[in-house]
Amino acid sequence: MNRLFAALAIVSLTGPVYGQTKSEPPGVNPPSASGGARAATTPSSTDRGMALMSARVAISGESLGGAGVVSSTRAAVGIYYVTFGRDVTGCASVATSTNAFDINYTITTYQNTLTVYSYRSGNQALQDSDFSLITYCDR
Repeated sequence: MNRLFAALAIVSLTGPVYGQTKSEPPGVNPPSASGGARAATTPSSTDRGMALMSARVAISGESLGGAGVVSSTRAAVGIYYVTFGRDVTGCASVATSTNAFDINYTITTYQNTLTVYSYRSGNQALQDSDFSLITYCDR
């Protein structure tokens, strides 16, 4: 136990952890007055920013809100189209169920539309499900 406390004391004496000081490394956009990171008008190689978009979709396919989402619709049992206001081809997306257990999602991308397949874990049968979707993109 004494070694653990000694290690913690050494770490605390070495100075602040990255991000705890007001000086940031070159190329990092400091937070704006509202508290969020400022978006650069043109991305650069040192810009570590991202665009974050989201959607909440009802079991009927109706859009219940989100950020950057233009529309959503249910195409067939367990298949939903979610359209965003920009190309999402190179983005990473994840969907999670808001109510159901034992539901998995597979997502494919075509230009600005994500196709979300909702299916049961056990028998892999497509099944309608409401879900939340988060999409991370480079700026």
